[in-house]
Formats: sequence, structure tokens, C-alpha cells
Amino acid sequence: MREYVWRRRVRHRGAILHDEGRIAANGRAYIRQWITLPNSAENKQRDWAVTSDFLAASYFRYIQLRFRGLVQVRQFGSSVRIALLDIPLLRLKSGVPAPSQDMPIAAYAITGGLLATDGESGGGRLAVLIHELPEGRVQLVVEVSEYRARLLRLGPASLLYRWTQVRVHRWITFGYLLWYTEQGRHCSSHGEVP
Repeated sequence: MREYVWRRRVRHRGAILHDEGRIAANGRAYIRQWITLPNSAENKQRDWAVTSDFLAASYFRYIQLRFRGLVQVRQFGSSVRIALLDIPLLRLKSGVPAPSQDMPIAAYAITGGLLATDGESGGGRLAVLIHELPEGRVQLVVEVSEYRARLLRLGPASLLYRWTQVRVHRWITFGYLLWYTEQGRHCSSHGEVP
């Protein structure tokens, strides 16, 4: 399999959404999407008051809202199951070490499901985090790393993976990033997930 790399910027309602990724020759996917939040003291204070639990809850809540109940997100202790019509698409396990303790981050090991390779070390990692830039601006980031999709195990299916899972992930994540900036983060100061 050849390596495939992309980098895009999309402007939507005055916001700039970023999308970059790589499907490595070994079949692992690395995808990172983010939005830079408006630079104001009020926004920064509110965004830094967000906890990793809030980030995870808001991301999973958005998935359920986006699919109007067709996709369910269920949490069982440290495990999360994302299912379509009760068919597990992804199984996640929380408690993955964060790359930095300086920022709110919700990190999950991708442990299996219909779309992913089974196994705690084989499936990769999903993370939702807030990152402060040197100039004091704040980014909300959704990142998938070391992801091993079942389709990528087939080698030539990387084109199918890029035209299906990558596009759906981008659609969901861009929607979440916009939703969070417009609605979700306003509830963070109250600890509520809309």
C-alpha cells in the first residue's frame, strides 16, 4: 500500500476548519481536525474551564444528535460503544495516557467494532482536546492516531476507506467543531452537555 497524505482548510460561516491526515504504508491512519476559537479573554476563560469529561460527553452527545438516535453511544464504566442499529461500529476504552497534562483531553483506545481492528493495542486512539497556541488563541482538536480500520487490512481497499470512513469522520467532526463553537461550549461553565 502506498502512503496517502492530505491537508485541507474549509471556510464555513466565518470559521476556518482544518483537516489533515495520513494513511501510512503500514495501513495505519492518522487524522487530525481542528478549529481555532475566537480570541477573547471571555472565550479563553470559558474554554479552559472545560474538563476532559465534558469534551467526551459533548462529542458523544453530538454524534447522537447528528444521527437522530440511529447511532447510539453507550457508556459502560470505562468502555464506550458506538453502534448503528445495535451493531457495534466502534468500541472504545477510556483511560489512555494523555500526551500532555497541561490541556483538557479525553483520550480513548479504539478496541474494536465493525469498523476497527480488534485489540487494545491494534485499534488506535481517539482524542478530543483543547490546545493553547503560543499567541494565546485556543484550538479545539479531534484526533485519531494509529487507527487500523478493517478496510485498510485489505490493502487495495484504501480508496474505499478514503471515500467512506474518512469522509464520514470528517463530516461528523467538522459538524461537532462548529456545533461546539456555536452551542456546546456555552454550557461548559455550567457543566451541562446540551
